[in-house]
Amino acid sequence: MQILIRKITLIGVLICLSTNLSTGVYYAFFAVFVGLFVVYVFSRMKLVKLQKVDLIALSFILVWIYGIIIGLIRGNEKQYIFANFAGLVCYFMYFIFVNYKIDKNRLIKFVLLAGLLLSLLSSIGMLSYQTGIRVPPFLSGNITFSSTGQVRIYTATLPVAFSLLGVSFYQILYSNKDFSFLNLHKKKYAYLLFIISFFSIFIVTASKGFTLGGVSIIFIIFLFSYGSQITRKKIHISFVLFIILLLFGIITFNQLGYFNILTEMFSTEDIANIARYTQLDYIIDDITFWGNGLGSIVPGFISNRESPYGYELIYFNIIHKFGIFSIILFFNWIYMFIYLFRKCWNNKNTVNNVIMLSSLGYLFTSIGNPIVFHPSLVMLNAITLYHIKIEKLNE
Repeated sequence: MQILIRKITLIGVLICLSTNLSTGVYYAFFAVFVGLFVVYVFSRMKLVKLQKVDLIALSFILVWIYGIIIGLIRGNEKQYIFANFAGLVCYFMYFIFVNYKIDKNRLIKFVLLAGLLLSLLSSIGMLSYQTGIRVPPFLSGNITFSSTGQVRIYTATLPVAFSLLGVSFYQILYSNKDFSFLNLHKKKYAYLLFIISFFSIFIVTASKGFTLGGVSIIFIIFLFSYGSQITRKKIHISFVLFIILLLFGIITFNQLGYFNILTEMFSTEDIANIARYTQLDYIIDDITFWGNGLGSIVPGFISNRESPYGYELIYFNIIHKFGIFSIILFFNWIYMFIYLFRKCWNNKNTVNNVIMLSSLGYLFTSIGNPIVFHPSLVMLNAITLYHIKIEKLNE
């Protein structure tokens, strides 16, 4: 039974990572995972003891509980309290992974496979629209227009593909033969997967946030790759390839009419940014030391009438809700970046660490998009934390 529970959970996690469904569906999956975990624990009558590294995942959940308590004390609407940042509860997946002793390499492969599936689905939808070739409804995607003027398909779970973008780019530069999943050890496949993920992230979404995430991941890979080489007074020939790819990417981006996404990323004249800058002033004026609690509404400004507690400037919204305790969340994310970056800098288990480092790209996208606590992306972050735990145990 225990083996069956682990297999069902793994299949469910893959579904959550590789689809773009209503968030309620992912919470239903999570409820099933928790139910199966309870059965698993009772069948074994044993829980894995917490270690110091486990406190990161635990702290996410504790801060969420703190936000609920403050929200109740302040008399915020109960419906809003439990809906606000509800995805934080999905950090419990980390403890499920720990107790099941899931093979982290399998989870990493799931992340890449999910990224590929999401990239293909969004790309097919865009190509269908551009060519007029009809495809099944679930492949067509929701066509809208970006504030910078491009046709786009926006997929909230697509940031999972940052991992594929990062590792395919890294493999193009270095061709690590030890990592053969999706044939990434072969240059032609690395190029193919990079093009697929690049097209979906930069072109299909036509999003300033996704572009920021993608550019950040490429820059980070450049930084640890050549920064560490410079300190050793040795530059790999791939540096020339990097410059060529960079110039090709810029020229392609410009020729396709998408370069203004970069130039208007933080523009005060962009239609979408105007709303963000406006809400910024209201949120800052309402920030308190202890926080306003989950479900709180910023006086004078409502971004979404269906979810009046939600704002696109997610990190300021986090400070608004949790106050001083929001520092814990920021510390956790910064710690993940620093740990994985140092691993890559020192060339330790580089490919896997590049994948997990790239998975954090959604944190850049979230600067102007309220997706940081999307249940699928929280599960992705739980996988990153689990990877870090195993890395530390193997040190």
